Amino acid sequence: EHVETLSVYNQLGGLYWMMEEWESAHDCLLRANSIQEKVLGKTHPTTLNTVMNIANVQHAGFKNFYKADEIFMQALDGYVKTLGMDHEDTKRCAKNLGILYLHVKPHLSDARMLALCKDYPFLLSHPRLGPQFVKRTGLRPVFPVAGYAYREKWDKHHI
Repeated sequence: EHVETLSVYNQLGGLYWMMEEWESAHDCLLRANSIQEKVLGKTHPTTLNTVMNIANVQHAGFKNFYKADEIFMQALDGYVKTLGMDHEDTKRCAKNLGILYLHVKPHLSDARMLALCKDYPFLLSHPRLGPQFVKRTGLRPVFPVAGYAYREKWDKHHI
């Protein structure tokens, strides 16, 4: 239960991730997370990053979208509480969750994607992912005017 030990587990998890050895990556990340929660706490940004990586393994490796969603939400909630909605780590987690929703059948994820894009409107103007988010949600990115970051809300309040 030493900080250097958890670093090794994280690095091994990353290496296994790159080799697409999902079980080994998952095991290393779970060990790192267990140590991080004891040493750093559940809401420490490093711990939350490991939680997000576990969700990424569930998504990309195991194709377990429901479990990945649950774990991404845990990480995102932790980031929001610890760092705030505008922090880059929080935004990265929101983007990863949005990518998950793009891979899930629309009828299972569109409502969640809509809520995510309303909370994180930067997703609508992401160079690579934005057009897909716009198509699935019906929201249109606009420059924030008077605090309104997406068109639907602007239209509702200015008619």
